[in-house]
Formats: sequence, C-alpha cells, structure tokens
Amino acid sequence: MAISGISVDFVTIDTSNKPAELLALNPKGTVPVMLLPRGQVLTSSNDILSYIGSQVSSSCLAFTGPKIIELHDFADRTLGAGTREWIFSYRDRPEKDMDPVLLDGVKQTWVDCLQQLECWIEGEDYFLGVGPSLADCALIPRLALASHYGLKGIEKYPRLSRWFFGVQSKAWYRQAAPFHFLDATLP
Repeated sequence: MAISGISVDFVTIDTSNKPAELLALNPKGTVPVMLLPRGQVLTSSNDILSYIGSQVSSSCLAFTGPKIIELHDFADRTLGAGTREWIFSYRDRPEKDMDPVLLDGVKQTWVDCLQQLECWIEGEDYFLGVGPSLADCALIPRLALASHYGLKGIEKYPRLSRWFFGVQSKAWYRQAAPFHFLDATLP
C-alpha cells in the first residue's frame, strides 16, 4: 500500500489480547485484516495483495508474470509456512523451552529458503530488477518477521542481503513496517 499510494489507517493489535473489534471482523483473530470502504473484510495477506493489485497501475507495482507468481507462492507456501511455527513459538516463550526437533526443522527450512532466494534474486533494489513487484511485497515481511524473531543468516548471502537491507532503508518500507521492526534488523 505504501508503494502504490493507497491510503489506509493502521491499527496496532495485541494478538495476545485480541480485541472484540478484531474478532468481529475476523473470528479466527489473525492479522492482517483490511476493511474495505463497502464493508468487505479481507483477512489474509494474499487477499489484501490481490486487492491492491486490482487497484493500482502496473507502472508503480508489478503484479503479474510467471516469476512474480512463483515468488509470491514461494513466500507464502514455503518461506511463510516453514517459519510460522518458529515465529509463533519464539514470540511467546524463550528458545530453551521450545521443541528442539521443531527448531532444527525450521532452521533447516530457513537456510534452504535463503539459499533458494539467493539463486533467484535478479536485482539489487528490487527482487526482480528495476521496480517493485508483488515478489518484494510478499518476501520482505516474511523475511523481516523471521529475522526479527531470531532466525539469522541473511547476511551470508550477498545478493539477498544487499536487497533485504536495501529494502529496509526505503521510505515505503519504513512507512509500512511495524515500529518495532524499524532498524531492528539493519546491520
């Protein structure tokens, strides 16, 4: 939304103490949630990204193309799904209290994802080259969230690291990132 210029009001939600207003919009209590002007409620990142894609011109944000779709799918199904348990566990308790088998599996998935992304990256400023795409929008929050919650090693991958830390310095990232992510993962 920050890249495309779509104006929204952000509301910070304490997911450990979910307010009734959130549960009324999304009974699962997950975030993000986007309430559209006509009352429609979007309750997943993918639905929100699809909505944004339908509202913006491709000159400011690329949403189509085989590589964009492949990276969006990878971000959701592989990277997101592979790190979700870590993030949910790490957020709520110290690492010493977590299941070591789960931790080992998640850490291996994380490394595998970083290696794959290092091979796929094509640009320095944007993942696929000269301008922002759905790939950047899908990858950066998942990488930033996992990194914020203790999964390390992005700096070992030169092209991925240059992109990752470069994106975090962009005005649109700084506008959209939760305040506690700002500067938390910058080198």
